[in-house]
Amino acid sequence: MESLVQASSGKKNIIIKTWERCRSIPSSSKKKAPKGFFPVYVGPDRLWFAMKMKYANHPLFQVLLEDTEIEYGYNTPGPILLPCELDHFYEVLAEMEARNLEPRGCGLGY
Repeated sequence: MESLVQASSGKKNIIIKTWERCRSIPSSSKKKAPKGFFPVYVGPDRLWFAMKMKYANHPLFQVLLEDTEIEYGYNTPGPILLPCELDHFYEVLAEMEARNLEPRGCGLGY
């Protein structure tokens, strides 16, 4: 993760802010996503994240969900378990956040 952050200093703040916002350190053993978020577990270590609801239909997150369906099937109990590596998940988060920050419209600098 450190090398990814150093390699693209322009995305450093996005990656760090996204990671800090999504990574949750629960105060108890029972984790609950805040309002407007949904829980996911990522990777073989099953790290817990709270994802923004608006990312549920994002095309990049949909790819992760398709991988989940292939790996575990469609109907599984509990939070979503994403089978991807943690570094790949961070890259997807950073890309979704970066696309979210891009200006809308025709691209003219008004």
